[in-house]
Amino acid sequence: MEGDAHQGEVLLSVSAFTGLFASKKKVKNELDKFAENEDEYLVQFGKQFPTLKKVLIDDRNQLMSGRIADAEARYVNVVAVIGDGHVEGISSILASRQLNVIRLKQLLSGDFPRKGAEVKAGNVEVSFQYTYR
Repeated sequence: MEGDAHQGEVLLSVSAFTGLFASKKKVKNELDKFAENEDEYLVQFGKQFPTLKKVLIDDRNQLMSGRIADAEARYVNVVAVIGDGHVEGISSILASRQLNVIRLKQLLSGDFPRKGAEVKAGNVEVSFQYTYR
């Protein structure tokens, strides 16, 4: 067990060090791998770094879900912008609520419901119309 923890620490250190020098292409390839199968990517991350997954993903999902629920109690409409790795977890925690989830890849491709939204071609600029009461 202790050897596994040490191996995980070494792997994390090597990953962090090489991450400093990763090319833009390598980072994009990793993001593409994540987008292809998010669930499997997070499962593998959890196997390699269980404590990090708990702290960086699971605990943060709980915290952010609570804050979204608090905002929902105060306001009619809530827009939450969260990291892609948190979407499934937070959606699961808030499953009893009516959620409209728009993923980054949908924004980038322009493939999302456009009611009250405008996307300018060639950009990632998106504007939403809303009514504040």
